[in-house]
Amino acid sequence: MLPRYAQLQRSVEGRLLPGAEHLRPQRLPLLLDTAGVSPEQLPHLRALQPRYAAWCAELDTCAVQATVQHDDLHDGNVFAGRDDDLFFDWGDACLSTPFGSLLVVLRSAARRWELPAEDPVLRRLRDAYLEAWTDVDSREELELLALLATRVTKVCRSLSWQRALAEAPDSEDAEAVPGWLEELIEPDVF
Repeated sequence: MLPRYAQLQRSVEGRLLPGAEHLRPQRLPLLLDTAGVSPEQLPHLRALQPRYAAWCAELDTCAVQATVQHDDLHDGNVFAGRDDDLFFDWGDACLSTPFGSLLVVLRSAARRWELPAEDPVLRRLRDAYLEAWTDVDSREELELLALLATRVTKVCRSLSWQRALAEAPDSEDAEAVPGWLEELIEPDVF
C-alpha cells in the first residue's frame, strides 16, 4: 500500500490541488496557535516555536516537493486490491510535505500490531514508502526529512481537528486540537 500511495503523491507533486488546505512547511509556523494548550504545557510550546520554525524551514528548502498529504492514512482508509489500492476519506488531506503521512501510518501500524516504536517492521514500512523519493535525495536525508515531517505534521493534525470541529466546538473530541500541539514537546515516537 505505501509504495502505491507514494506514487500517487509523486504524480501530483507541485500542483495546487484546489479544495485542499495549503499547509506547506513555510506556512506552518504562522499557523502554530497555542490556544487551548494546557497552562503547564504552554511555556514549553512557546519555547519550542523557534525550533519548530527551523524544522519547517529545512523541509521547505529540501528537494522534495509539496504534494497531497492524506493526514489520516491508515489501513481503515484503504481498499486494498490485487493490482491497485483505493485510498479514501480525504477529509483531513492537505497540500504539504508528503512525509507527514507517516505520522498516522506508523502510529496506526504500531497500534494494530502492538509494535514498539523502534520495531524494525515500522522502519521497513517507512523505508518502503521513502523508496519513491530515492531519485530526489539520499536515503539518509530522506530519513531525516521523514522525522522532521512527522514532527511538524502534528500542527496539520491539530488544524484538521479544528476544521472538523468548527461546527461542534463542545465535542468530546475537542481535546484533539491542543493535544496534537502538546505532542510537539514530547519525545519523538515517529
